[in-house]
Amino acid sequence: MKYYSTKSIPARLTHAEEIITTVAVDESIRGRLESTGYTESRFQEVKGLLEEAQRLETNQQVQLGKQTSATSTLNELTQVIRLKFVGDRRITRYVLKKDSVLVEELRLHLNTKKGREALIRQMTHFYEEVVKYPELMVKLSADYNLTAELFASRREEVGTLIQAIQVQQYQVGLSRAATQERQEAMQELDTWMSAFIGVARVVFRGEETSLQKLRIHVQPRSRRGVSEDEFEG
Repeated sequence: MKYYSTKSIPARLTHAEEIITTVAVDESIRGRLESTGYTESRFQEVKGLLEEAQRLETNQQVQLGKQTSATSTLNELTQVIRLKFVGDRRITRYVLKKDSVLVEELRLHLNTKKGREALIRQMTHFYEEVVKYPELMVKLSADYNLTAELFASRREEVGTLIQAIQVQQYQVGLSRAATQERQEAMQELDTWMSAFIGVARVVFRGEETSLQKLRIHVQPRSRRGVSEDEFEG
């Protein structure tokens, strides 16, 4: 049986719920605790803390799932658009292999950017500028089916990518906020639980059965002694 503080958040929530339930149904434990100030109102207090922490834990998991989904969508979209862009650039650079001036104007002499923001700027420049050269567009359209309409659709895809970035960043923000709210709620619950476990260890010192009912860690007899561990669940 682990100490309360070493458990994961879901496990700590479960432990708190089990303590509340045990105290509610076990009159002998409840009676002993009431003498130390842990009355019904105190357990109603922790029940409220628990329910709020459970709600925020669920919300954090939901927001994290949405963030993960948004990130996956963004990564997939980036890969698809990047592959199209690389192909369009390669063909255009081939057509312009004897026109170094235009190659530089379209920035085709540069490597495809790796960073997402830099890649978007590079794609935007290319698709906006390439259609401004009629002779080049005639060649691209006739020989490779790279038409002005196709490049216009590519620009729209870049816009979709920008929107996907915004959605992903928004979801990251929501996930971080949800994590912070959950953390604050867990701190309140953990403070209450730590204090309770410390008192329960004193009240039920040497009574392994009672401590086990509350799922409070019981040290092996050979390791027992007065220490800070007495106040750790």
